[in-house]
Amino acid sequence: MDQTIARTPAMVYGVDQRLCRLYDAGQALRHGTLFPELYKPVEETVLPIDEPPATQEQALSFAAWELRLYLDTHPSDLSALDLYRRHCEAMDAPPPSAHDRWDWTDGPWPWEMDG
Repeated sequence: MDQTIARTPAMVYGVDQRLCRLYDAGQALRHGTLFPELYKPVEETVLPIDEPPATQEQALSFAAWELRLYLDTHPSDLSALDLYRRHCEAMDAPPPSAHDRWDWTDGPWPWEMDG
């Protein structure tokens, strides 16, 4: 008996993200994304309004991380870089470099560092 399984290549669909409309930090954490066009819930649920989902610092940290991921694929988006820098300032976190683009690929990579 032939146990061969037909294999179908994976299909990837990516939404073209723009920095036009964003959730605020609290909404982003509640929805799991900073970008409304990426919010695709399996089931609509209503969170209690009287109970915050997290602290402001946690929400800002989540929004900053979302911006970092966005900047990984849009390194020349200066408005996103500016917004990321403002989030870092609000959290008293070290800001990214002062370059006029996201430069995470400029290295050194962790394995290129001494020690």
